[in-house]
Amino acid sequence: MVSMTGYGAKEFTLMATDYSLSIKCLNNTKGLDISLKLPRNLSSLEPLVRKLISKALIRGKVSFSVTESTVNANLDINKNKLKDYLNTLSVISPDSSAGDLLNAAVSMPNVVVSDSFKLSRKDGLLFLSFIEETLDQVCQFRNTEGKKLEKEVRSYITAIKKINKTLPVLELKRNSKKKSELMKKISSVNDHLSFDPSRLESEMIYYFEKNDLTEELVRLNLHCDFFLEVISDGLVMGKKLNFISQEILREINTIGSKSNDFQIQKKVILMKEEIEKVKEQAQNIL
Repeated sequence: MVSMTGYGAKEFTLMATDYSLSIKCLNNTKGLDISLKLPRNLSSLEPLVRKLISKALIRGKVSFSVTESTVNANLDINKNKLKDYLNTLSVISPDSSAGDLLNAAVSMPNVVVSDSFKLSRKDGLLFLSFIEETLDQVCQFRNTEGKKLEKEVRSYITAIKKINKTLPVLELKRNSKKKSELMKKISSVNDHLSFDPSRLESEMIYYFEKNDLTEELVRLNLHCDFFLEVISDGLVMGKKLNFISQEILREINTIGSKSNDFQIQKKVILMKEEIEKVKEQAQNIL
C-alpha cells in the first residue's frame, strides 16, 4: 500500500546558479494534478519534468517548485522589452500603481535574460537526474506512510469481521425473543378468534425470513475478505478500496434496518464507526 502524501527536497547548482527543488504531494480523488513552477532558464524542460512526475507518482495533487537560491551575476534586463510590457500593461490597467506594473512587467517572458546561461544537453540531463532523486525521496516517503495506513485499515476491517462474527448469536436470541412474544400474543387472542394454524405458520416463516440477516452477514464477511485481498495484492488500489468500503457500509446499513433489535443495532453502530475510518483513510491511498 502506498500513500498519496509525500515530500522531497534538494539543493543543487547548475551553471554557476544555486537552486532549491521541492516536491509536495497530497491526496487527490481526481487522479494526477500537477502544479509546476520552473525558472525561465529551465522552462524548456517542462514536458520532460511532467513526464517524470506522472510516471513516478501516478496519482495525487503535486506541487513542484524550482527556485533560484542565488542571483546569477550574468543576468541582464532587456530594457526595450521591459518598456514595451510597461506601455501595454498601463493601457490594460491604467489604475495600477507604477510599482505593480513594474513587478508584472519584470515577470513577463524575455525581460530578464542571461547571455551566459544556455542550457546544454548535458546540463539538462543533470537537472532531470536531480528531479529523479527527489522523486525517489517522495516515493520513499509515500511507501513509509503507506505501511502505516495499511496497518490502520487492516485493524479497522478486522474489527468489523470480529463484530460480524458475534451477530448470528444475537440474531438467534432476537428470533427466539420475537417468536416468544408472538406466541404470547396469539395465545391471548386464541379464545376470541379462529384461525388456520398452517396459514399462521406460513406467515410466521415469511416474517422471519424477511428479517433474516444471514445473506447480509455472509456478504459483509466476503466484502471484508476482498478488501484485505486487494490490500495484499495491489499497488494502485485507493479507488477500488473506496468502492469496496461503500459496499461494506451498504451491508452494515441493511443489517441495521432489518435487525429491529437494540443489541444488534449497537453492533451496527460500532461497525459503522470502523468503516467510516476506513473510508477516510482510503482517500489518502494511491
